[in-house]
Amino acid sequence: MAAELQHPLSLPLHLATLYLTLLPPPSALRRHASIFLILLTYLPLTLHPISADPAAAYGAATLWVLTLRVLTIHVFHAVPERDLYRPHLEPAGAALSYPLHEKAGWAFSLLTSLRNVGWNNCVPLPASAAPRSRQRFALRAAGRVAGLYLLLDLSRTWMVQQPYCGFPRGNLPSQQPLRRRAGDLAANGISAAGYMALQYELLSLLAVGVFGQAPELWAPLFGDLALCWSVSNLWGKVWHSMLRAGTVPWGRALADWAGVKGRKRYALLVAIAFAISAAGHAVAVHTVAPAKGGGAVRFFGMQALGIGIEGAVARLWRAVGGGGGGAGAATKMLGFVWTLAWLGFTCPLQADEMVEIGLFEKEAVPFSVVRWALGWQP
Repeated sequence: MAAELQHPLSLPLHLATLYLTLLPPPSALRRHASIFLILLTYLPLTLHPISADPAAAYGAATLWVLTLRVLTIHVFHAVPERDLYRPHLEPAGAALSYPLHEKAGWAFSLLTSLRNVGWNNCVPLPASAAPRSRQRFALRAAGRVAGLYLLLDLSRTWMVQQPYCGFPRGNLPSQQPLRRRAGDLAANGISAAGYMALQYELLSLLAVGVFGQAPELWAPLFGDLALCWSVSNLWGKVWHSMLRAGTVPWGRALADWAGVKGRKRYALLVAIAFAISAAGHAVAVHTVAPAKGGGAVRFFGMQALGIGIEGAVARLWRAVGGGGGGAGAATKMLGFVWTLAWLGFTCPLQADEMVEIGLFEKEAVPFSVVRWALGWQP
């Protein structure tokens, strides 16, 4: 029996609500009405998928990131127009006096700058290597698009020849050879990161090449892989960081309310961030397959645990007289092994669930260059 689909206007209505709540003049009424309307229009999106295609349904459900972002703005900023501004374009509070057309641009930028790049509350990011010339930026972005397309194509080419990804939903093999298992997990991770990076690069091409935005506003989505020598670095410095703006304020508010400081405060911030991420990803999976979602919760919970484990080990090492001058080459090498092992141990919790709900039933790219070059049938 086919799953009931949500009304085709449900998602556009919710996205429009997120945007429109930022346009009226600030007031207590706007703030409370915005929170209510955001929650009211979001609820239908969690009850039914938007499409019978699992990949499309899951992709639409992951737009909860936007919902969280705007909801967080209204909850923690009584007057966003006063608190949030773009230092390279405007002084603090300038949006309070903007006419409607300028306010609309301000709101659109606020909604789409998921990592706050260019805003006064920007999360510190790795230095961007983007050239100042828009033309050079566009050329490099086009090159990255081509490279990411091939990377997605390669990951999918691996997947189509593995029984693991072709099993009927809910009927995965109980055991796989380690080599294939590692390949499957790597392909799963490349697909997730590659899709996001590809969309990001295409948007950057449009924003910089067509609308003339500054290249500096499009810092790299992901950090340097060389920093992946700890689970903490992996999630805090290498992964996309699009959730920080929507998760950190909640953790800080809870820590302030509880009066937690020091290491306990950091642990609480990490726990809250991963709890919110776990809930959002679980709801997205649940929307596609109502019986699923637990794998996402366990996966993100384990990432918080991994950060706690490595922190405890580091403190113990320092307590017995080891380290103290920063991470050396040997320490980083050991850290790479630890991080890779932890991912290998925990990734199946989420990756298996993605396969089970049918996320890899459809092609990753419109045309497979790799399989065409190999002479394989599409």
